[in-house]
Amino acid sequence: MSSCNDFHFEWGAVTLLDFLGWKGVWMNDYKQQSQSVQFNRNSLQMLADLIQQINEVCRARCEEKGVGLKFISISDTIALFSPCEKRDSDTENYNMLKLHAELCSQVMDISADAGFALRGAVTIGEYAYLGNVIVGPGVDECASWYEQADWLGVIFAPSAQFIIDTQRNKDKAERSNRYNEELRKPPFRDQIPWYDEKIIAYRRIPVKNGFHGIDYCVDWGREATVLNKVLENTISLSREIAIKYINTNKYLYALRPREETNDENQ
Repeated sequence: MSSCNDFHFEWGAVTLLDFLGWKGVWMNDYKQQSQSVQFNRNSLQMLADLIQQINEVCRARCEEKGVGLKFISISDTIALFSPCEKRDSDTENYNMLKLHAELCSQVMDISADAGFALRGAVTIGEYAYLGNVIVGPGVDECASWYEQADWLGVIFAPSAQFIIDTQRNKDKAERSNRYNEELRKPPFRDQIPWYDEKIIAYRRIPVKNGFHGIDYCVDWGREATVLNKVLENTISLSREIAIKYINTNKYLYALRPREETNDENQ
């Protein structure tokens, strides 16, 4: 059993991922199998199997990279933690963000294929855990931001954004490109001005209350139709849920503008 002596803060990448609509899925099972002790076994087993698969995929990739990973699953939330050896190394911090972006991209695709919707956030900061108890400034920042994203996707919270901006601005050509972008006011379809592997700059990240300032997110979705399976499992497209799917659909087609779309603003 863990003791209080095991509880200490570390510095590194923090990712929180939340399964959207999970309550509706198991409640639907309950309605269909009311008065049965088996009421939510099917959905619970599906989620448990999916989380186990995600755990194995993430651990395997981190082992390949020689990076530590703490994987915690609490109800419908997944937490990923990877420590950085040098807190003040912008390069190491950035590379850890790139790794977590890669992990999130895989997790999003795996979940969508299974019919589950996810949203989340990634940051760099201090964290600590004891069993399934997670605390720290990095955890607080992630938790406060991932619920603000109005889509199915993973954003980079401000602390991570500052790290990405620092690395991006080290490139003189990139600084020039960003300046020129401001002058020419790119059209609607020019929404992905920069990317580095699975980290991308997206101009229309949907944040609640109309906030415009979160610039980076994770590239995911092998094809724009990846939402089809998720939609099949959606019980009701209420206004709140529909907005998330609409925003996600626009994002997926912005990543792949050559695929067919009904977007009249293309």
